[in-house]
Amino acid sequence: MYSVLPAGHDPKTPNDPDSEDPKKKHGIQKAKGVKKCVVKRELQHDKFLECLRNKKLTRHDMYGLRSYDHQIYLERVNKIGLNPYDNKRWILLDGIRTLPYGHWRIGLYKRLVTSGISPEEAEERAMKKHTKMVDHKDIELAQFKVIKTALRKGRKYDNLAKNYGDYLKKLRAEKDPNNYIKTLAVKMFPKEEAYTERLENYRKRYEDNDLYSSLEVLYELYYLIAREENRERSDDEIEQMFKAMAI
Repeated sequence: MYSVLPAGHDPKTPNDPDSEDPKKKHGIQKAKGVKKCVVKRELQHDKFLECLRNKKLTRHDMYGLRSYDHQIYLERVNKIGLNPYDNKRWILLDGIRTLPYGHWRIGLYKRLVTSGISPEEAEERAMKKHTKMVDHKDIELAQFKVIKTALRKGRKYDNLAKNYGDYLKKLRAEKDPNNYIKTLAVKMFPKEEAYTERLENYRKRYEDNDLYSSLEVLYELYYLIAREENRERSDDEIEQMFKAMAI
C-alpha cells in the first residue's frame, strides 16, 4: 500500500521545518508495499502449494495515489493475487526445488511417468540419475544384469538371455568398445521418441517388472550416450577444440 502524503509535500526533500515532529512523520513516510511481517505471516509454503496445485485464485486490495485536476486522491483496486511461484522454471513435487525448462532430467521424468511409474518414484529416480559419462563397462554391467534376470525368470526367457549374451560377446570383442557403443546408441536413438517407443514396447512385451527394469536401465544408458552425442556444442567447447587443433 502507498502512504498518503499531503498535497505539495515532497517525501525526498522535506522542506517542512516541523518534519521531525512525531505528529507529522506519517507525511514523509517512504515505505511502499506490504510489510515484511505480513509477508512472513501470510505467504506460507502450504498456501503456495494450494495456489499452485488447486489453481486457487486470491484477491487483494491495492492502493495507489492518483491525481485529477491537481487534486491528489487515493484509489483502491481489487486485483487477482500473483502466483507466488517462479513460473519460469519446472517445479518439483516438493514445491521447493526447481529445474530450468529443457533440463534433461525433466525429459527423463516424463518418460518414466509415461512408462507407468508413479510421479513420485519417477521424480526420485530422475533426480538421483548419475551425470558421469557412460562407458562400455557400464553397458557391460547392465547387459549382464539383463542376462542374469532373464535366466532367473525361467526357460521362457532363455532366448532373450542368449541374444543379450551374444551382444555382450560382440561388445567385448571390439577393439574400441566406447566408440562402438556410441555408434550403436546414435543408431538406436536418433530422436527422443525412439527411446520412449522402445520402452513402451518392452513394457507391453514383458510383464515381469524386474526384467523390464533391467532393460530400462540398459537402454537409459544408451539414451544418455545418444543424447550427449547428438547435442549441440557450447561456445566454450568449440573454443577448446580450436585450441586443441591449434587454430
